[in-house]
Amino acid sequence: MRYRPILGGHFGARGGIPIRELIEAFVWHWRHGSLPLTANIPGHGEVPLRFSKWPDYGFDELFQLMVMYPWLAPGGTLTFIPADARSMLLPADIEYAMWANPRSEAIYF
Repeated sequence: MRYRPILGGHFGARGGIPIRELIEAFVWHWRHGSLPLTANIPGHGEVPLRFSKWPDYGFDELFQLMVMYPWLAPGGTLTFIPADARSMLLPADIEYAMWANPRSEAIYF
């Protein structure tokens, strides 16, 4: 299952984010083993998170998923969804984004 609400190459946000502090806190928690490194996937149970080792490929996306997405979602999201998108997690993500900010938008194309 490969679903992510933020992809490294498809990410954009406004300025004014205390990015250095967020990155330093994320790295501190990773070094001290206090980040969750598993996810409970519907129909699969608990599975290890991919890309959770520094400096391996995808570690930046893990930061975006664990830190940036929850930080930014309350400000509103604009999500572009391909018409053929299939994921058991997509409806939950849309619901979360709309709960975090009812002015968020999801556009199917």
